[in-house]
Amino acid sequence: MKQYKDYKDRYPDLFMFFRCGDFYEIFGEDAVVVSKILNITLTKRGEVPMCGVPYHAVEGYKAKMSVAGKKFAMIEQVEDPKLAKGLVKREIKEIITPGTILEERLLNNKNNNFLLAINRKGLFIEIAYIDISTGDFEFSEIEWSDGLNILRGEIFRIAPREIIIPESLWEQNKIIRDIFNQYGNITVNKYPLFFFNSEKNNEVLFELLNIKSFSDIGISEPKTDITTPATLLAYLRANLNENLSHIRELKYNSNKEIMTLDEATIKNLEIITNQQDGSVNNTLLNIIDKTNTSMGGRLLKKWIIEPLIDIKKIEDRLNIVSLFYENNNLLETLNHIIKDIMDLERLCSRVNAGKVTPKDLISIKESLIACSKLEKAIVGFNELKEIKNKFKNLDELIEIIDSTIKEEPATFTNEGNIVKDGYNSELDELKSIALKTKEHIEALEDKWKSKYNIPTLKINYNKIIGYYFEVSKGQVKNVPEDLILRQSLVSSSRYTNRELNEYESKILTAKDEIYSIENRIFNMVRDRVQEKIHDIQDNAKLVAILDVYLSFAKVSLNNSYTKPSINNSNEIFIKDGRHPVIEKKLESDSFIPNSLDIDSDEKYIFIITGPNMAGKSTYLRQNALIVLMSQIGCFVPAKEAKIGIVDRIFTRVSASDNLAEGQSTFLVEMSETANILKSATKKSLIIVDEIGRGTSTYDGLSLAWAIVEYIHQKIGAKTLFATHYHELTKLESDDNGIKNFSVLVSEEDEKITFLHKIIDKPAEKSYGIYVAKLANIPHEVIKYADTLLRSLENEKQFSGNDVVEKLKGQLELFDVKVAANTKNHDEIINTLKNINIDNISPLQALNIIADLQKKIAKKK
Repeated sequence: MKQYKDYKDRYPDLFMFFRCGDFYEIFGEDAVVVSKILNITLTKRGEVPMCGVPYHAVEGYKAKMSVAGKKFAMIEQVEDPKLAKGLVKREIKEIITPGTILEERLLNNKNNNFLLAINRKGLFIEIAYIDISTGDFEFSEIEWSDGLNILRGEIFRIAPREIIIPESLWEQNKIIRDIFNQYGNITVNKYPLFFFNSEKNNEVLFELLNIKSFSDIGISEPKTDITTPATLLAYLRANLNENLSHIRELKYNSNKEIMTLDEATIKNLEIITNQQDGSVNNTLLNIIDKTNTSMGGRLLKKWIIEPLIDIKKIEDRLNIVSLFYENNNLLETLNHIIKDIMDLERLCSRVNAGKVTPKDLISIKESLIACSKLEKAIVGFNELKEIKNKFKNLDELIEIIDSTIKEEPATFTNEGNIVKDGYNSELDELKSIALKTKEHIEALEDKWKSKYNIPTLKINYNKIIGYYFEVSKGQVKNVPEDLILRQSLVSSSRYTNRELNEYESKILTAKDEIYSIENRIFNMVRDRVQEKIHDIQDNAKLVAILDVYLSFAKVSLNNSYTKPSINNSNEIFIKDGRHPVIEKKLESDSFIPNSLDIDSDEKYIFIITGPNMAGKSTYLRQNALIVLMSQIGCFVPAKEAKIGIVDRIFTRVSASDNLAEGQSTFLVEMSETANILKSATKKSLIIVDEIGRGTSTYDGLSLAWAIVEYIHQKIGAKTLFATHYHELTKLESDDNGIKNFSVLVSEEDEKITFLHKIIDKPAEKSYGIYVAKLANIPHEVIKYADTLLRSLENEKQFSGNDVVEKLKGQLELFDVKVAANTKNHDEIINTLKNINIDNISPLQALNIIADLQKKIAKKK
């Protein structure tokens, strides 16, 4: 327990899995927590709580701890308990945290597993994040703003499993805490500020990346003194006893070449997660991800939330997709080859960490063979020339693995059955001895019978004297002098000689020798693979890129997408556009397409009115998604698309709250709107689906009106503004850039049909009551609402007081006249006046109403 406590004092934030014989034990308060996570029995030793798991099943329990987001250490016995003098020596074998997992079965194949460090430096926040399992390492500097909207978007996009943050920043800034606390599965590590400011940290980072300064990786004018990348590395070195040489590059996200998407836009457009259950189902990612490899899946997710703003790079991507789109034979050939490629990025990380298995080496070999086939298959295609030329030739490494490791080797290195027959003669002999002992014994028997003419000679074995020659009493006279007597019995004698002793030694030590030789050969092959890690990583990146291009081509062919034309104008023209997700949820050919022609230099604010459920929201989102798809280099769901590069896409969609941060629905709405008005430019695309509905009619209308005017006069961004405030349609004029649109509705014999078609004119009605009827609102409510609507529509101009007066004579629904006609009218009124509504429960209120009803029924 003293030994356990020493480790716990050194690492107080870790759960200790402490090896004791055949179990890993956990003690104290940690045992109480771990027993609940692992669903195992909690016991006690004296007054100390404890629980444990068997060593042979520990991998499954490690997985549960990782899924629960816990940090834990595996403390192993490093000497034989039988030989130890006093306390058995123990050491920490590994520290496992959510952000440093390498085991493939604990990772999501198509998601990165990021560890993130964050620090504030004056007017900027710097963040760095790393996936130790793939080697992805990136860094950003973000301007500090009131709502930290860019940071929110980055955290949502990166989705880190674990963060490192200065204690002072965490404790003193509620916004930072709120951002991370909304993700319940993020492990937070709080460190003193000096941990981020060590000068030695950057020296270690530069040595790893083989650079002299940050300017070598394109950071010539940093906004901060850059501490977070080196802090990540210091954390990894403190927790992992592993080789980090597969981390080769620190990517600086200067945001000059990619579009920044904020959290609201990523969520509202349901790009990578849906708003129902947070899964990938019914998202854009789900629709266009037809990748065959985990590497391609991760890269596609990165591309989809980092649209390009460089026309040349977008066109390069589109040209490659077009090549596959138009060349079905090439598409099918590459698609067939790429299916055989395993996750080389994560295999490389396991090689470096010393956790690679024999089966992993076979996976590497087969994947490299497929890489070679890919390279040969793309020869002669100009669009793929740059990719082809970057492939590294690893035939020599393929040959090394192929000549040494069995096609179906053992899973672990201590099981034998790893090395191919014929590779090592000594190993082959030992295997022959171990596997064919009986045949060898029979051969020796025959040899000695013949040599010494002793027909009754046999070779036997027992645990006391081992292997021996047994000769019957009648044949003892023929035994040669070089045989050594071991034992005399009544009917026979037992002998040995040098040859039999050597053979016995080989048999008894063969298994250990086999394991030793095979392990040495395996380590040699692993080291050769490790020497080529960077070349393997280069090929892996090329495979991922090709996989994404193939995915774009496949989804474009399957869904009849069109290649968009990209230009630098301020116009977006989409002919017969479709929503990529919704069209797949509907029956074949039942989606109604709609067009868009919007230009920041001419008509650029579209006021879209019309009823709920008619398709306004779909129209808004589909146009934003088509623009986004164009700028990631994918074909789009439309007959034709001409896309002027958009620098940002902003969305204000639907009603939502953030009660955890003390924000009501309306406050969230206004916060998101404020971010749009502060950040949008003329090159932006703004999608607004209702503004001002979270407050009173006149407040909301006034805000919506003012917001449209501000976008019109101050920003000039292309804006699709859906609203139920029909008053906003008055903003349209011939020359002010504002234009009215609506959703077409058919009315025949009181039957209303939403045609889901956008037309060039304002809506005449809202049809809200009709939608309420579809939702099965009680008939009495529908009828009464219709009466009120007709009354209000007769008043073309009205004030708030006018509405109240209008409604006073129409309160029959509540039947208050009954109370007025009762004899105890004053008594009831006084009862109502004296109720303190702030101090009664709902049940008490119901009881009061029941009493009043009884009085009315009894005395009227």
